[in-house]
Amino acid sequence: MEACAADGRSYGFARNSWGPETSVVAATPSGDRIDTHLFVGVDVPDDLLWALDDALLTTGPECTLRQNGSEHSERFTEDTQPVSISRIRGVNDVGGFDRWYRVRATKHAGGAGYVVDITGTIFASPTARHASNYRSDQIRLVTHADGQVESATLGVGGVPVDALHIDDRSKRSDGVVEQAVTPESDAARQSFTACQRAVITTDTVEEQFSYTVNGRFRWRKSGLLDDDLWHHHTPGQAAWYPRW
Repeated sequence: MEACAADGRSYGFARNSWGPETSVVAATPSGDRIDTHLFVGVDVPDDLLWALDDALLTTGPECTLRQNGSEHSERFTEDTQPVSISRIRGVNDVGGFDRWYRVRATKHAGGAGYVVDITGTIFASPTARHASNYRSDQIRLVTHADGQVESATLGVGGVPVDALHIDDRSKRSDGVVEQAVTPESDAARQSFTACQRAVITTDTVEEQFSYTVNGRFRWRKSGLLDDDLWHHHTPGQAAWYPRW
């Protein structure tokens, strides 16, 4: 964060998402901003090269879900200024996740505000790096922001819709995106992939603003008497520092 601040460009950071499995952080200059990347569960030095290579990508995860409605709220103009991109990527023995947060500043009738575009993909074996008997069991994604949820969509791949339980408790006027998907059969767990897209807007432009993101990923391994659950939790407050 000190290096980004000294550079003088806009940037965003998932500043409270540090943990014992955080081993690689990258800051990539891009025009008048700095895109920041945080990797969880990366083995050093074996995975260092691909992690740094991924930090140069700006296309986002392989999420085929299309955003409902326009790219951003109709309350805003088409004249947008990119602020930064923040990415959190995690890999482990049973699966992984890839979440991107793209922030732009734009004008509206009463002044100006921010548009936060969230894209995420969560996957489990056999897509994971290592073979595992665990299967994706539940994905719960929560985002809190001082703004309004313009759209929030959660999609799945690899299984029929009726093989999943989808719980959407998003509160659009309160700026809360809360979505969870739970496979209801062993077959669904084996091939389950979740994909999220959401847009949150604010009505003001501040020198610094933040929001809280929380991802809880649960995997299950069937046992003779009891099933074994494996959890991955990524809490954190994302803080953004625009430079005008």
